[in-house]
Amino acid sequence: MTHFLMLCRAEWRKIIGNRLLMGCLIYTWPLVGIVIACILTLAFALNSEARESYVADPFRWTDIALIPWFLLNNPLGRLLLIGFSVTIFAGEYQYRTWKTILPSNPRWIMMLVKYVAMSGFIVIALTVTSFIVVAFIGFMNLIVGAPYPPTLNINTLSDFLQDYLLNASVLFFATLVVVGIGILISIITRSVLIGIIAGVFISFIEFLGIPALLAIAAGILREEWIRKLIVFVPSYNADNIVSWVNFNEPAVYFDVEPLSLTESVGILTMWLLILFGLSIFVFQYQDID
Repeated sequence: MTHFLMLCRAEWRKIIGNRLLMGCLIYTWPLVGIVIACILTLAFALNSEARESYVADPFRWTDIALIPWFLLNNPLGRLLLIGFSVTIFAGEYQYRTWKTILPSNPRWIMMLVKYVAMSGFIVIALTVTSFIVVAFIGFMNLIVGAPYPPTLNINTLSDFLQDYLLNASVLFFATLVVVGIGILISIITRSVLIGIIAGVFISFIEFLGIPALLAIAAGILREEWIRKLIVFVPSYNADNIVSWVNFNEPAVYFDVEPLSLTESVGILTMWLLILFGLSIFVFQYQDID
């Protein structure tokens, strides 16, 4: 266990040392949050009607805190994270550093170390972004004279933390599925660029194309079971889990019978385990130049 933690710390330091990677793919999230808050402040300062309308119905800080995580559930929000994650794995091929790392460490351990380090950076970046956006929107409300509901107390904080952890966990693991596909392809091809392109392409198809493609295929072939395959798509299960958690009801896609919360959690878990297992299998028997 001590050796594993030492490897995680070494990987962590290596990622931090890559300033271009950190600057483009991690620091971007908090920066975007600050820029959006500043733009909104300027817009309300220049437009009295918009300011009055906002003061009457201001943002809730409990909702604002979740915005960075909900950005993960669309292709544009995933783009930076796919690039960051694929570079962590496939970058070792381009820099030819695997040969110095692997002789003293089992390959599956190194794969796990990279997944842990990658996940840690993503979670910290998005959590910090949440606090920054909440703080800057609060500062904006102070300037325009708007309240910032709900009132902070023990009950509110307890409910918020539970809601935040549940939503953040679901959206993170759903994103990790698409990221995992990009990582697997980058390991197979030993290419950062191909891994990023594949991950982004699959993300767009999953988000925009799969429901329509399944509906078209079901109509052409006159087989309704094809339409029901939507329940195996990661984005559907992420939406379904979020809907169960927030509204205590399933997400509705077409006329497909919705899954229970447990079923969607199980399918997402299955995706993660399969992708992680395939990555380890491919990497374990791969020749390293």
